[in-house]
Amino acid sequence: MADKNNGLLSSRCKKLDKIINGGLRSKKISQIYGKNKTGKSLACLLFTYQCLRGGNECVYITSGSFPTQRFTQITGRNTDFSTEELVSNLLISETREFNEQKRAIDDAAKIISNEKRDVGLLVIDSITSFYRSEMDAEKSIELKREMAKKLAVILGLSRRGDIPVLMTNEVYKDFDTGKEKLIGGRMLKDISHKMIEFKEIGSIQSKKYTRSGDSVKKAKDAKYRNEENRIKSTVHEMKKIRVVCGENSSDFLIKRDGFVEV
Repeated sequence: MADKNNGLLSSRCKKLDKIINGGLRSKKISQIYGKNKTGKSLACLLFTYQCLRGGNECVYITSGSFPTQRFTQITGRNTDFSTEELVSNLLISETREFNEQKRAIDDAAKIISNEKRDVGLLVIDSITSFYRSEMDAEKSIELKREMAKKLAVILGLSRRGDIPVLMTNEVYKDFDTGKEKLIGGRMLKDISHKMIEFKEIGSIQSKKYTRSGDSVKKAKDAKYRNEENRIKSTVHEMKKIRVVCGENSSDFLIKRDGFVEV
């Protein structure tokens, strides 16, 4: 939920909030961009969780299936509300092509404009998934025009509904220059109040030891690791990312239910 005093929605990750100057601002569009699997959707879920905890509804438009398991892992740490209570205010629209996404945004407009509803956040993950896949020479101008209309509707919803909008976007490598570019170009950059980059900078591995009937502490003890192969070890790899917004930046590890500062 956006704080009524400052119009900001927190992620409940203090360092992430600090990087983006307190959180997502009402009446503004914030855009998270970066390569695939760099934590963009996880960030969306964290902000969604905070919106729902505040008693507001969240309209969540996703490209493909909603990450139910990941969201359950996030809500599972909550002791104030059950997952069922939180999800009752989550309005999900799963889209699989450009026109479906357009209709979902039109439906979101009706929900947000309804004075009987109490929407606190609109998430679009991702705004350009179908834009690039359907792009070709013949459709280029038409798709750019449709995208411009889409963005105008989204900005209007943010302002009229007095809510923050969070969109994700991806980057691609320009074959001529070798540089990474934002899908949608300046059109998407110009409409966004905050541009938040998520980029992978490495990974770390952690090993977890388990043994039937023993505590984790015992399982880590060297004398238990050598007993007739009864100790099983699982290696987990966690991605390390850098989040950049303007001149602010910090590094995080991606966990199942959030980010850990490193």
